[in-house]
Amino acid sequence: MALSTPTLELALQSRLTRVAEEELDDLRNFMQDVHLQADQHDYRVMRNNGKTPTSAQLHSMEFQQEPVDAFATSIWDNFVPPKCKFFLWLTHHRRLNTKDRLYRHNMGESAQCPFCLLPEDTEHLFLHCARVASFWTSIRVPPPAVVQIESLWDTIPELQSMSSKIRSTFLTCFLWNIWKCRNSKVFRHEDESNLTIARRIHEDLALWSHRCTKSHDRSLLMSWSNRIVN
Repeated sequence: MALSTPTLELALQSRLTRVAEEELDDLRNFMQDVHLQADQHDYRVMRNNGKTPTSAQLHSMEFQQEPVDAFATSIWDNFVPPKCKFFLWLTHHRRLNTKDRLYRHNMGESAQCPFCLLPEDTEHLFLHCARVASFWTSIRVPPPAVVQIESLWDTIPELQSMSSKIRSTFLTCFLWNIWKCRNSKVFRHEDESNLTIARRIHEDLALWSHRCTKSHDRSLLMSWSNRIVN
């Protein structure tokens, strides 16, 4: 054990820096009055509840002062796979590597959208580009004239009667496949048709329906996935 020797002769890398030597001296001074007793059980408890700490509790303590994100439930409480939840988290925080973001971080030659001449930021990619407007219309879920992505969750009439989990599943699936269409254009120079995107949405929703615990939710996902391609 590290405390078995009073001087804390630790197996550290030789030739510690001056700062590291000072920190080690401070640790030795702090620990010189600590005496371990082999017959005493060593355990740690939380000050607020007297229970053994868990990683979840420590994480909550670390971020308890942060403001609550009202959109967090829409990101994490749905039936989509984890990678798509993370994708939606990136979208919500405007961290997707759009052309505009890459250009602003000196990682791209241009901010121009791959489908048109305008800068490709998150809102343009999913809402305002003429290419994506064509897709929304083709699946008969035309988005209203909203400014932010998050507004889709509250303003598309066809989805308002659904539960929040189902609605978020649908919208995440739509955005996820728009993103895949965009990447096909950027990386493979392929212009996917609206029908190709719709079929991929249909396949995703059919697959994700097996993540539902309630038969009603599963049936709803399946019926909408069929509606999109018919």
